[in-house]
Amino acid sequence: MGTGGGKPPAVSPAPPGQDAPPPARFPEVDLLRGTAVLAMVISNFLFDLSFFVGISSIPAAAAAMLARLTAGAFLTIAGVSLVLRRRRLRGRPHPFLPYLRRGGWLILLGMLVSVATWVAAGQQFVVFGVLHCIGVATLLAYPLLAIPWLAGLAGLFFVCGRPLLALLPPFGPWLIPLGIAPTGFASVDYVPLVPWAGWVFLGVWLGSVLYPESRTRSWLPGRPVAWPLRLIAVAGRHSLLVYFVHQPLLLGGIWVVLQARRVLGG
Repeated sequence: MGTGGGKPPAVSPAPPGQDAPPPARFPEVDLLRGTAVLAMVISNFLFDLSFFVGISSIPAAAAAMLARLTAGAFLTIAGVSLVLRRRRLRGRPHPFLPYLRRGGWLILLGMLVSVATWVAAGQQFVVFGVLHCIGVATLLAYPLLAIPWLAGLAGLFFVCGRPLLALLPPFGPWLIPLGIAPTGFASVDYVPLVPWAGWVFLGVWLGSVLYPESRTRSWLPGRPVAWPLRLIAVAGRHSLLVYFVHQPLLLGGIWVVLQARRVLGG
């Protein structure tokens, strides 16, 4: 998810014989993350119409596929961002602390989502959703940042490991985060570590390929010029904020429309 926006600071020229420091922001990453944000909003809007309004004409399979693709995109981009953050933190003392703070913060926010959805959705509340998964995967991925090929192997193992978990009996609710859920378990947003953390690990490998140590620079020369692309990039830079505000806005808008229809029709 995004870490905030603002105008990126200017990058000073590197001394002779040294590589320039990586830029503070990568426009292509913001664009990709913003596109995932847009897909998330559309997916959740379709889900809200089906779950809260009861509109059954929505193609459930298409909405579910869009939700899975969106989650996979977010997690992969999160892995790429971990690589870019490591480059920016190079040479600083205690490099693990920023990852610990980031992962812990996302887990805490995920727990707040759990409480909020418990109030709104009852027993189908978010036990382990996308924020929980990214937070835990951030901590698990840190040792793999220095060994990208191992991150790739770990990613393939997690992504393809779901059938192996199916062979194990459910030991109780404590293994829900891993991907072993008891019979009858249901959640409005379930993103277990297996297979989803694998996409973060694959993102770490992909980030090391796209942004090698010797050439950590943006693929785009500058920020997008066209206003739709600029808007998408802004959403990508503030994806965590959009994640938290879009559902109340969607549900509020749906409620207003339903009330207006009731008044005008009655």
